[in-house]
Amino acid sequence: MSDLRVTPDEYNHAKYDVEHGDDHLGVIFDETPAGLSRGGWAAWSPKAKRRDGIVGFFATKEDAAAAIAKTHGIDMAAPEEPQKNCVSILGGKVHGLTPLLNANEDDVFPRCRTGASSHQGTRYITTTAALTCSNCLAQEEYRRRARSAA
Repeated sequence: MSDLRVTPDEYNHAKYDVEHGDDHLGVIFDETPAGLSRGGWAAWSPKAKRRDGIVGFFATKEDAAAAIAKTHGIDMAAPEEPQKNCVSILGGKVHGLTPLLNANEDDVFPRCRTGASSHQGTRYITTTAALTCSNCLAQEEYRRRARSAA
């Protein structure tokens, strides 16, 4: 990852500082012991698009560091773009992400009706964690079969 450094914080074992050269870009929090479905690595940066500074939640520390670097205009070459999914901010099952036209980054909705109807008014956030919703998994399998048949 070029000149990007991810170093553990000396006072907090669950916190990692992300630096590039002499610049401090942001912080990664290790939330993997909690077993959260949204992804165990929380990324924060002062240049995030959201007001609260949250960049997102990621399955790996490397993905979180690359996302923080991207908020500062540092494009880290990723081998493959991970699939974006969504999860309620309260936790729960990971759903497929509904593609929206002309939407900003905060407009995140689950693809399946069970996620949308059973959690009305619940806010969702993006994650790179794997799907866990049985309806979304079934829809994904249907789409995969339809693409291969075409």
